[in-house]
Amino acid sequence: MPHPIWSLKGCTAHLEIDAFTASLDLSRPQRGLADLQWRSQTFAGQQILAVDLAPHESADEENVADCYQRAGDLVAVYDQTPQRPMRVQIYWRATELELSAHRVPAIDLQVSVQTSLLDSRPELTTASTLASHEVCRLVDSAAGAFAPLSPPEIGPATLTPQEGPGCLLFRNSNSDVSYAEMIAPCDFGRDELADCGHGKLRLRRRLFAGSLEKGVILRARVRGVFLPRAQDERDVAEAYRALLDSPPPLTT
Repeated sequence: MPHPIWSLKGCTAHLEIDAFTASLDLSRPQRGLADLQWRSQTFAGQQILAVDLAPHESADEENVADCYQRAGDLVAVYDQTPQRPMRVQIYWRATELELSAHRVPAIDLQVSVQTSLLDSRPELTTASTLASHEVCRLVDSAAGAFAPLSPPEIGPATLTPQEGPGCLLFRNSNSDVSYAEMIAPCDFGRDELADCGHGKLRLRRRLFAGSLEKGVILRARVRGVFLPRAQDERDVAEAYRALLDSPPPLTT
C-alpha cells in the first residue's frame, strides 16, 4: 500500500496518497486543504478541514512558530498571542482507510490547544466548503441509516449531538465521488451548515466551547474521507465506526 507523502517547502505543503492530491498553506490554515484531486477528478474551488484560529478577527496570514512533516503527518504550531490566548498545534494526518470493499483517502485533522493563563476561552472553528446538491446525515451507525438534510436556504442550519452523530455525507450530481466528514461524539458540540452560493455548502464545526485552564491540553479530531459514490452510505457508516473504535489522538 502506498504511503502518504507530504512535501513541505517553507509554509507550503503538497500531499499525495496514491491517486489523491491536495495542497495546504500553513500560514493560512483558514483556507484548508485545496487543489483537491482524486481519480482524475478535480474539486475546483472546494476546501476541506480548514482551521480558523481567529474566528472573531480578520487575520489573513498566521505566524507559524514551527512546522514539519513526519510520515503521514503534517504538523503546524501557532504560538499564543494577546489576541489568541492559547498555543495551537494542528496535525493533518493523511492515511488510507481500508473499508470492506476498497481503500479510500482520509485526512484526520487533530487540533490541540493549551494556555499559559489561569483561565481562557479556547473556541476554534473548522470549515469545509463543498460543491454539493445533496447532504445526508448518519442517524444510526450500526444500521448504516442516513436521513437527508434540507438545504439551508435562509441562514445556517444548526446541528447538535441531540439530533444524531456529527457525520455528514456530501454528494455532487456532477461527480461520482462523495465526501464525508465526521467528528467523534466526545468532540461534537455544535455544527453549522450554510449555503454560500454558486452551488456550494459550508460546514463549520465549533471546537472547545468550554474553558481552558493553565496546564491542561484539550484535543479534538475531525475526519474527512473521499469515497466512490456507489455504496457510499455503507462505506461512510463503516468509516464512522472505525473512528469510534480508534484510540484518542496522541500528539507530541
